[in-house]
Amino acid sequence: MTKIEKMDLPLLSVVVPVYGVEEYLRECIDSIINQVYKNLEIILVDDGSKGQEGIICDEYAAIDSRVKVIHKQNAGLIAARKTGIKEATAEYIAFVDGDDFISADYYSKMMEIVVAEKPDLVAVSFTQYYSKDKCEIIQQHMESGIYSGENLCGLFENVNCKNERWYDFSVFPSTCMKIYKTSKLKEHALSIPENIRIGEDSAFSYPYILSCQKVVVDNSITGYYYRVVETSMVRNRDKKQALEIDELYNFLKPFYEKTNNEKICRQLDIYRIYLLNVILEWMMRDVKFGEVHSRSKDIKDMALATGVFEDVNLDGFLLPQPLGKSLLFISGHNWSMLEAEWINTLVKTKINVLLRKVLRH
Repeated sequence: MTKIEKMDLPLLSVVVPVYGVEEYLRECIDSIINQVYKNLEIILVDDGSKGQEGIICDEYAAIDSRVKVIHKQNAGLIAARKTGIKEATAEYIAFVDGDDFISADYYSKMMEIVVAEKPDLVAVSFTQYYSKDKCEIIQQHMESGIYSGENLCGLFENVNCKNERWYDFSVFPSTCMKIYKTSKLKEHALSIPENIRIGEDSAFSYPYILSCQKVVVDNSITGYYYRVVETSMVRNRDKKQALEIDELYNFLKPFYEKTNNEKICRQLDIYRIYLLNVILEWMMRDVKFGEVHSRSKDIKDMALATGVFEDVNLDGFLLPQPLGKSLLFISGHNWSMLEAEWINTLVKTKINVLLRKVLRH
């Protein structure tokens, strides 16, 4: 008998947004209903799926009274999560994506922490799942521990990137791999703009973290299995969606700035550089070397149309080589002198000088 079985068992709401995951959905739901921790409210949000997902959800509701199904018109991931949050009745809430699954003891381990510490948030690591024969444990870089008072400020000051190492997530942005206080999440999450379609997890997680009084990080818990699916939305963004990254940045900015802490605000700058890198990678993903001259201006114009580039200050940041190559690409007007650098490793000073040139012209 585990410690948690000897204690009062608080109800945990588990929200599963369901869309386009018919192939994996049964494995996902089975992994939740078969948890060692039984006191669950399982909310399946069928977000207008076009396959058999809605029927599958209804089948589980018919055989397990803990399962509640909500069928709605498709409106995106944020809207689906909001729907689940509104319906949640438990004191604590967690999320599982419909193409992922969890180990049988996943919630028993996390709820043991909840019962013992009563934190605002429990954040854990995860297992990246490629196949039954290929899995990789991915750990966040914030050390395991209880963060409150003075050391909580240290967590905030490293919330995106630990010691500014590129790009080592200090606390994973994923909405999954966490347990939240439901009432506190409702105060925050229901105001998230539903037109954010890039970085939805960050919109949920980072403002919530910055409002916490007590956070528990436990990297020994890795029972969330994140399935790597090559056809997933994350890997198939339309280039025009890159422009929507402004929605995320503009939403996050006030939460960092209201802390009045320069180190915390610097974390947003780091995340901004990460977003900048994401934009350019998406815009350039099908650009061949021979097309550099003909396509650089169009991509530069698209990139500079986003607010993420405005007043960027990279002084003192160690930037990644891929970002440097992307910046070289969009600085097509200098291509004759910079062509060799496309192949070579770039040092920080060259990248910073180049970005300033790009933004001036």
